[in-house]
Amino acid sequence: SPTAAMIGFFDFACITIVYTFFFWLGGDECTSSDDMSFKEAFFLSIQSISTVGYGSISATSYYCNILVLMQSWNVILLLAFFTSLLFVNVIRPDSGMMVFSDVACLTDLHENNTPPVLTFQLCKKSISPVCAATITCVLWDYSRFPSIVRKEIKVEEPHIEWLDFGVTSVHVVDSTSPLLEIANYGRLYDKLPTAFNILVTINGSHPSTGAVVSRVFCYNCQNILLGR
Repeated sequence: SPTAAMIGFFDFACITIVYTFFFWLGGDECTSSDDMSFKEAFFLSIQSISTVGYGSISATSYYCNILVLMQSWNVILLLAFFTSLLFVNVIRPDSGMMVFSDVACLTDLHENNTPPVLTFQLCKKSISPVCAATITCVLWDYSRFPSIVRKEIKVEEPHIEWLDFGVTSVHVVDSTSPLLEIANYGRLYDKLPTAFNILVTINGSHPSTGAVVSRVFCYNCQNILLGR
């Protein structure tokens, strides 16, 4: 991000100026010349921090070599820190690489011999696949507000070892399903109650970097279609 870049530039500038001052204080102990000017100290600091080392200005004393060693370690640690920031903010996959279907379907409501089925889809927008993915589905029931009931909805095949394209998740609304009352309401009134949400979450990882990929979507009465 621009803020991280500005902070990195400021840190490198501070290290350069601080060590320039210490090199300049060392004077002729830090160089083969009789007297080191502030400009030469600045060039020595830049050449040390960038590992250029032309040789025209070089550390010749114990004091100056210790300064070069300390500056090098500071720069290495700073580079490692900002490399990790780059990985976290730029290289890692975005959660937007996975999208849920805008609507879910609750079908077979009026079939006597077939239990209703809740289905929704998940697809991947990016080229990179998602591995070791787990889909969790939770019902939040507000019908007895202020009491809020949380119930887990078990989907078929919740664990996906390799998500390369897309997947359709299925939940059969049998006698043990937390959606049974909602499905019966839909059968009776041909519409769904309003006091509930179904929160679906997928968690996985990027196969190359190992970075965690997560996505959450919420279904309610407005985006769950009733099917025959």
